[in-house]
Amino acid sequence: MDAYIAQWHDGCGFDKLIFTLQPSIEQGHSVMGILGEIGALEVLGPDVVAMSNLHQSASIRYAHAPGVLDRLMHAGSLVHAPSVRMVLSQLRSKPVEDSRYHWIFSTKGKCDDLYVLIETLRAAIVGVGLPVTVRNSAHLTVAYRARRPWLGPRHVPEVICNFSHLNLVIARTKPYRYETLASWSLDSALASPIQTTLIYPTR
Repeated sequence: MDAYIAQWHDGCGFDKLIFTLQPSIEQGHSVMGILGEIGALEVLGPDVVAMSNLHQSASIRYAHAPGVLDRLMHAGSLVHAPSVRMVLSQLRSKPVEDSRYHWIFSTKGKCDDLYVLIETLRAAIVGVGLPVTVRNSAHLTVAYRARRPWLGPRHVPEVICNFSHLNLVIARTKPYRYETLASWSLDSALASPIQTTLIYPTR
């Protein structure tokens, strides 16, 4: 990561800003219901993420530094893209540090709607003078640092998630959670915030 990107991008810690797509309460229950049916919740135990934290990332995480929030708010307002439909049908885990496992519930292949949205958002973020790095694949993380891997079938019953809004959130801790700062309709001719709660850094 070069010095310019490092100036704005501050890893995956807390009090970071990130664009997300978040499933509805009903869709969240469907995800958790499938995980329960196939025995995944029993394997995960307390390591499973809270249902309210399920999300599809649409950007990297940005440091909550002076000027960054205003730029990201402007970038979000520039996005004009269709809503995103994801068909989640695969569950897998991969090892991370300290003998822990990252679990994801993903699509079988590429999600065209998500690709269009992310490319549109990336262009808007670059346009406000902030960097972009990786492109996000279509998935919901169901555990970040699980103590056990998923050894069950990779192909699981489908859950369809329809995302109609792009959200700008801030990651908080104690407890770990995402607070929505602004949200823009994805199927509107003009992308305008429908919810705004500006939170400025105190450090």
